[in-house]
This record gives sequence, structure tokens and C-alpha cells, in this order.
Amino acid sequence: CISAGYSIVEGFRVLATQPLSNRILNSRFQDVIRHHRKLFERLDFPKLNVTQLLNAKTILDFDREFTVKMCGWRTAEEYQEVASASSVLPAVRIPLLCLNALDDSMVDLTSLSHAIFAARHNEWVVLMTTPTGGHAGFFTGLLPRPWMYDLALDFMSSAVRCNTTQEDP
Repeated sequence: CISAGYSIVEGFRVLATQPLSNRILNSRFQDVIRHHRKLFERLDFPKLNVTQLLNAKTILDFDREFTVKMCGWRTAEEYQEVASASSVLPAVRIPLLCLNALDDSMVDLTSLSHAIFAARHNEWVVLMTTPTGGHAGFFTGLLPRPWMYDLALDFMSSAVRCNTTQEDP
């Protein structure tokens, strides 16, 4: 498996200290909503107020208007706590690559502390950080494409080979 290893709770704390990054990420989410606005309005999601969503000033505001209402969370903070991979890393018992870019506006050493601890104490967890890649980037080439897909396939192939080797008599 592959996951971001950071704590979403801590990631939102980090993001709150970076107003420009927060505004840019929020704007990108809102662009998706604008692009699909007619679909949202046609499907008539009773809990979703598209106008309020498009007026959200931060990612946390966006999560309160979208993620909480669409996914049934009580609060955005509950979502952040439950959705964080960091809370389950000690219990992982399959090969897991936690991939994080250090230029991600939601990542710092505090938000990665659970993944760092897990990588040191759980043989199933591998933490990989890269200097660049952003929040969901990892693009390369003249016609940019995410290189993380190749990394994911290599990691999974290696995990399968290791498992197969261990099962041989």
C-alpha cells in the first residue's frame, strides 16, 4: 500500500501558518466545484450549499462545507483525526510506503512524527520523503506525468517478490 504518512490534524495546523498555500489549495478545490457546479445542483445534495462552498476562505472551511456534509462526519476535526494514516501506522502488517514531499504545505517534522516513529519501530512501514513534489504532485518530464506511479509499482513489485521469497521452502 501507499499512503501519505502525515497527521492530517498536524497538517492543518501547518497549513494555517501559510495563508498563501491555504488560499491556493482552497482555490483549486473550488475550481473543481465550479467546473461541476451544475452536476452538484442537478443532483440536489440537500446538505451541500454550493454558494457557501465557493465562499470558503480556507481548506478547513471547505472541509466543513464539503467533506463533513458529504461524508457524514460530525466535524472537520473528527474527519482529520480518523482519516489520518498516522493513527493506524503502529498496527500496519502489510508493506506500506509513506510518501511525502517536504515542500508539501501540510508537512513538517511534527506532522510526520508518527510516520517517523512507525518507520523506526514497525518493519512493515517505509517512510520516503522527497525535497519536492508538493501536496499531490511528484511530476516529471516535458509532458509532466506523476512519477509516483512508477515508484508505487516498483514498491509493490518488491513487496510481492519479498513475500514470494519468504514463502519458498
